[in-house]
Amino acid sequence: MFSRGAVLILLFSFHASTTAQLVGDELVQPPSVSSSSNVVDTYLNIKYSNWQSAGHSVINGRLFNGTHPGPTIFLKPGDTFRIAYENSLTYQPNAVQTGESYKKPDNSNLHFHGLHVSGELPSDDIRLDVQPGTTYQYETVLPENHMPGTHWMHSHFHGSTSLQVSTGASSALIVTDPPGYLPEDIENAEDVLLFVHNWQISSSESVRDQTRDEMFSFGAGNDENANAGNSFRTVNGQYLPKQTMKANEWQRWRIVYSSWLQSPLDFEIDSDCDMYLLAKDGVYIRDYPRRISQAPINTAGRADVMVRCTKPGSYDVMDYENVLMTVEVLPSDMQPIALQDWTAQFPKYLDDLLTTEPDEGCSCITSLGRNSVNGIKFDPFVYIHTAKFGSVLERRLTGLGFHPFHQHIYPFQIIGSSINGVLQDELHDGNSNQEQKNFFKVGDWHDVLMIDGFRNEIVGRYRADVHDGRMFIHCHRLNHEDNGMMAQELIVDEGSCQCGIFLNATGDLAPTIEELTQRVTDEVDWTIDFVEDSTVFDYDSGDNHISIAQQYIVGDEMNIQVSLYSYDCINQDTSNTFTTTFATEDLLLTRDFDQDFSMSLSIVSSGGQLSDSDFWNNRNMLSLCVKVSLHDDEGSRSEFKTQVKIRISGSKATLVEERQKYASSSSQRSCERGNQCHSQECSWSWYGFDNLCT
Repeated sequence: MFSRGAVLILLFSFHASTTAQLVGDELVQPPSVSSSSNVVDTYLNIKYSNWQSAGHSVINGRLFNGTHPGPTIFLKPGDTFRIAYENSLTYQPNAVQTGESYKKPDNSNLHFHGLHVSGELPSDDIRLDVQPGTTYQYETVLPENHMPGTHWMHSHFHGSTSLQVSTGASSALIVTDPPGYLPEDIENAEDVLLFVHNWQISSSESVRDQTRDEMFSFGAGNDENANAGNSFRTVNGQYLPKQTMKANEWQRWRIVYSSWLQSPLDFEIDSDCDMYLLAKDGVYIRDYPRRISQAPINTAGRADVMVRCTKPGSYDVMDYENVLMTVEVLPSDMQPIALQDWTAQFPKYLDDLLTTEPDEGCSCITSLGRNSVNGIKFDPFVYIHTAKFGSVLERRLTGLGFHPFHQHIYPFQIIGSSINGVLQDELHDGNSNQEQKNFFKVGDWHDVLMIDGFRNEIVGRYRADVHDGRMFIHCHRLNHEDNGMMAQELIVDEGSCQCGIFLNATGDLAPTIEELTQRVTDEVDWTIDFVEDSTVFDYDSGDNHISIAQQYIVGDEMNIQVSLYSYDCINQDTSNTFTTTFATEDLLLTRDFDQDFSMSLSIVSSGGQLSDSDFWNNRNMLSLCVKVSLHDDEGSRSEFKTQVKIRISGSKATLVEERQKYASSSSQRSCERGNQCHSQECSWSWYGFDNLCT
């Protein structure tokens, strides 16, 4: 077990250096902790700390053990990993403590980003609230076949993630390669960590101000010649450091992009140097050595590259058009040696799935946009998909041109892109540049993925056969995550794959047990029968016309309310309509389990028929709104809505568009400016609101 003596030793070794940093200082590796006898047993303290680089300073930043980055932790496959995580921050009564955005700036927890470990406590469960003045003992076990690779660790309490990560609460996790695993050219290369942090001063200050945090601020750096500005990167906490190597020497650079916003790290070195991709997101590529001229590493991503410079001199490592660091190449009598072709040994959870179809019912859409996932803001009581343990799962991902999609626990393999539901052999569309095409390839594995500007659907697959339980997914633009673009899936032993909604039975930190849930209905389906020369529409719960969802609840009733509107139902309260020339009939139905039902609605209008004046600017549109409210003994947990648009021509109705929509009661409303659209339609995106007038 963890001993207090070890605490004192580690605190001393982690204490931040008092040496002033200057531009051009030699790159320094962070302090580290390594496993002993297959155990890492350590201590980590998040506390207010003053920290300074050559280009800027952080006053009362929330840092791990008082420094940035925090200690690098070296693990081995099969290790038991224990961290006593102490929160030494202080509760601020004037800070935002409730709501659905930034809040609780001093509550914290840990996420082991990229580690293939359980998402249940005492492992990597980000629902945990380590409150100020408390300590939590994390413990998890790496699988014996865990692939060696480069990962990282950061705070991840929903509501304070942006504030804490943006100001430096992060560090590296490295699963080391077993002896004899690597070819000699990689094994003998100097292993260098480049922990690149994305500093965005005004954005962090905006989060601070919205949270009403009264602690942290930014200040000037140590070097009066440094002009870091508002937006810059540091490497291992240093601004514009220098890495030294010899001519023709190969070095392995482990790049961690500790970022919380959109911009990728366009990592590029002078053309007199060679760069080959070795691994991404802690998984070796299958076509090593892959020559690249640039590594467009998305937010929160990692890349291991082999680097060599053939001529003595000083070379710039660039990010976009900005210098990130320099490389000083010394003369050497070393002869150039070509890298060997090499393919890693892949564990079963990383089996090649390019030609393996997903199991039945296990292919689901996951869409990021508008601070929501599939149109739902984060709700701790909702799982957006469920999966059968052991299945091959497929996720059809949209929004990844602007939102870095991150999946906890399981990395996923890129299968290709999809256009109109047809899988393409080529991943990239016309917006991709050559650097992206070289870096992102079909067959590669990621746990976080964004291809800047990419507009097509990306198809990913993985086999969920090691860890069951909850698994979080979210946008790694952490300001988006804090504002609701996060969700959870549930992997159930002897369960089934479902792409609908599954409600958490308990809402607490206890694992959800299958026996505690009851299946309310297979599907709530609606068909619309159009009766010519009549304004009466009949609705029946058969024929599979529109599926609301598969719903699972604990309780004994489900309330379904049907309303008719001239506009979209998500945007309006069910007691209101936009016009007074026709009436709305609301039906409230309480149904028992497995009870079938049907209902009818009649439109009543002035003059006995629907005229153009009944609709905004001759749009001639009606919307049927179906609202499903799910209840338990404590009241409504969530509500979901679906909508059908109907175009009216005289007295004949024609179905022109149908969309399935989910929205929790806290979701952002579609077309929030509503009345400002007037003659324009609010544009729709599947499983989410674009909130645009088109």
